[in-house]
Amino acid sequence: MAKVNDNGFLSGHIGQIVYRELNGMQVAQAMPSQYHDAKSEAQLKQRSGMRNILATYRLLKAAIKEQFEEATSMKRPYNCFVHHNLLLPAIELSKKDYDMRLGLLAPYIVSHGSLPPLDIGVNNDTIQFQMKDEDWKPLDVLRLIRIESKESSADTPTHLKAMVQDTIINKVENKIIVSTPLPHGAYTFVHLRQTRKGFLVSTQHLSIL
Repeated sequence: MAKVNDNGFLSGHIGQIVYRELNGMQVAQAMPSQYHDAKSEAQLKQRSGMRNILATYRLLKAAIKEQFEEATSMKRPYNCFVHHNLLLPAIELSKKDYDMRLGLLAPYIVSHGSLPPLDIGVNNDTIQFQMKDEDWKPLDVLRLIRIESKESSADTPTHLKAMVQDTIINKVENKIIVSTPLPHGAYTFVHLRQTRKGFLVSTQHLSIL
């Protein structure tokens, strides 16, 4: 159906003819007889990579909502999570595996903000970092994010289980924070600080054990 716009031109379609305004002129063109789904190798890889990003978001949705400082009413935490992780090398997941709610472990960015990033290292089956006095305030939160996998192989899609554990920091002191021994999975710590305007966070990505 075509309508007349404010400039007196048709906008829309009548039958198989599409009408629009272009540079102050009325333009008419035939509708395409069929649409072709782009299936280049690069596009298929991006789609399968997007599935694994969404599978991970599905697990961490509750935690992620406060872990991206740039999120607004127009740019939701979901959009922030997808944006940052689409820039990383794709971890491909088939549609069948996605529909079965399977996923693959990946070093995705799970928080993005203005607090100094935690320099997290992996030591055997633990993750650890050096807490610095100048970066922390009483009542800041140290969040452990863990995604555990039932499969020992990082290349095998499987059911993933996510957990989040928050610790309120009452006494700030220079010390090394070490997790308890962790099973095969993806893990990170995130530094959060609540303010009147919302949360400040450190920028962190998952580490694979």
